[in-house]
This record gives sequence, structure tokens and C-alpha cells, in this order.
Amino acid sequence: MAFSDIIQKLAEARRTIPDRVMQPIDKSSLMARSPIQHAFITGFPGFIARHLAKTLLSQRSRSRITVLVEKSMLAAAQDLVGQWSESMQSRTEILIGDITKIDLGLSGPEVKRLTASVSHIFHLAGIKAEGLDAQAYERVNVKGTQHTLEFAKDFNKLKRFVHFSSAFVSGDRHGVVTESELDCGQKFRNDYERSKFRAEALVQQQFDRLPITIVRPSIVVGLGEKLPGITDPIDGLYAMTLLMVASPISIPIPLGDEADGPFHIVPVDFVISAALHLATLEAATSQVFHLVDPNPLSARHVYQRIAKRIGKNVSMLPLGKSTWVSQALKIPFLKKRLGTEHMSSVQFNHLTIYNCSHTLQALHGTNVQCPPIDTYLDELIQFIRRDLRDRARQINIAGHTNAYDVGLRDTRRPQDI
Repeated sequence: MAFSDIIQKLAEARRTIPDRVMQPIDKSSLMARSPIQHAFITGFPGFIARHLAKTLLSQRSRSRITVLVEKSMLAAAQDLVGQWSESMQSRTEILIGDITKIDLGLSGPEVKRLTASVSHIFHLAGIKAEGLDAQAYERVNVKGTQHTLEFAKDFNKLKRFVHFSSAFVSGDRHGVVTESELDCGQKFRNDYERSKFRAEALVQQQFDRLPITIVRPSIVVGLGEKLPGITDPIDGLYAMTLLMVASPISIPIPLGDEADGPFHIVPVDFVISAALHLATLEAATSQVFHLVDPNPLSARHVYQRIAKRIGKNVSMLPLGKSTWVSQALKIPFLKKRLGTEHMSSVQFNHLTIYNCSHTLQALHGTNVQCPPIDTYLDELIQFIRRDLRDRARQINIAGHTNAYDVGLRDTRRPQDI
């Protein structure tokens, strides 16, 4: 099916959505801003949280942050902050806590101090890892969010509670998904999606009690420092590229005829810039924003671009209705390298478009916009190649001589999503 045919089908699907679900942003309040004076960030030093913290401090010289860190991640958090400038370090406070506990595991004096000064809360803490059961996702992603909401209710100077949800709360829905929609009777492809849906539902229930903004990024990719002891997410584009770069020439990379669905990826820099802008925008209160590529390429086109850049032929294997990823992961060394869960939410024949009209309207007039994939694809490929070489040098697995046959560390800590 041609991509133009997909867009036509999605346009037809869009006409079936009632107009009542489209709640426009009040344009008169788009200029009203609430500066970020003191931010409280959960999920540090996880992937998105550490980018958010560093960007906030580097771009706003008067802002300060308090980051919530699980005890087992304290050393990594301290090492990361120690790499920052003296000014950024002086405006950073690290607190040991746990979102699965009441008051996030903080002491009475710590809670009292935070409630008196924090202006913005960014809730990113959560888990997405291989081998977790539904109870683990419920405990961290759902109950942890509930505890954080309860924690926020006593903050005297709170201007905004920014909840990082996921575009994939849409589950198995097809067609156009708007930012105003949540529960449409969808089913979920895994426990992670279900837990993010349940968490967002809890957050939306507090719209009339807290100044909340919800952001729903799609699959986030990022380039930059690799932290010891932390396994960053390898979903989406990263995983697809890793699969192709790491596989031997002799093994064909399968791409089925059904890989014409939109490939929903977004750079972390855009996600952070958009979230920080929305966190200060009065009009963003009680609103939901899809942080996605407004013009996504099909998985096939992305695949072809990667293949061309690394000099591999595109192999069109008939895979029926299954995804090429599920077939490729049956190759032993790739299964070991990537694991079976890391790409479970990537469906390349899933015809879903995430309408981001609220986001585009809120970001209008700023320099914050999602860049086309071609602008960062080369950099990502080089980053992955360096990462593979670094892993091969740092990890010595007895009996394995293939430089790319290096297993990932399993990370099940509540970092960020």
C-alpha cells in the first residue's frame, strides 16, 4: 500500500471523529507565562529526566532544581551532576526517594521545604524494561503517579504539574488519535501501554484540583553522554538502526510488504524544549499535547534511508501479517543483543496518526519544532556505531569473539520512561 493511500485512509478515519473532542486552546492566553523558579524532577538520572534537568539549568540562569533519585542510582546521579558547570551544580539538589512510597519516601523536613518553594513538578519516573510483570508496572507507573499527585497537592507555590505520558496510551487504535481523547475502548499491546494509560487517567482526574499539563511523546531518541550503570531505551529508530548496523552482511534484514505504517519517533531535544515551553504557558493548563513528528515517514522509507546510509541492500521478505521486527529478533545473536521486549510496541503496519494540533498551536511563534528525521539520522547512525564499539571494548564475554555480540544490562529501576 502506498503511503499516500494510507494518508487518504486516515483522512477518512478523521471524518468519523466527533468535533466535540477537539477542545481548542484559548488563544488570548498563549502569551501568559509562569517562569520556572524551582523545579522538582522525578526519574533522575534517567534518559529524558537528565536531558530535561541539564537543559533547564543551562537555559535559565535563575532556575534551580531538586531531583528525586532512587538510592541505587545515587552514585550515577552524583557523577552526572559533577560533570556540569559550577553554576549548574550550585542550583541542583539531589534527594533520595521512591515514588512507590507515601511522600515519595522523603523526610518530613524535606517535604516541608519543597512544598514551600517548588513552582513546577516534572513527573518522569517510571519503568519500561524487559521481563517485568503487570504488577511491577502497576506499582511504579500507576501507583507511583498517584503518590506524586498526592504529594503535589500541598505545594503552596505550584504553578504547573507536567506529567510525561506516552502517545501509545492509544493502544491498538487505528486512524487519527487526537490530543483530547484517552479512553476510546482501545486494547493494549503490552503491560507498559496499559500502565501509562491508567496513570494518565489518574492525572486527568485531577485537572480541576491541580495546574496540570500532560505531554505524550512518541518513541524518543537521543544522542549524547552514556552513563555508567544506566541502560538507555533502545526503542524505535535506535533499535531499527542497531539491528541493521550490528547484523552481519550475510544475514538479510527482513522488511515485509506491510511496513507502510507511520514510524513515530521524535528527538529528545524537541521533547524537552516543547515540555519546558508548555510548562510555562498558562494556556497549557488542563491540556494534553502530542509531542510527535507532525509529518512522520513510513517505516519503509525510514528503513530505506538507513540501509542506503550504511550500504546495505533492502531485503523484501514476505512476512505475512507479522512485523519484520518480530521475525528479525528470531535470529539468535540479534535476539541476545536486543532482547524480545525492547521493540514490542513498534508496529510498522499500525496505521495511526497522532494529531498534534494543540502542540502546533501552543508552539506557534517559537523556534521549537520537531526536525525531519533526515536532519539527525546520520548522527544517530554514527552514535550507534560508537556505542557498539564502546560496549565491545568495555565488556568481555567469555566465548564470544563477535565485537557486536554484547548483551545489554537489564535495567528495572524506576528511572524515567
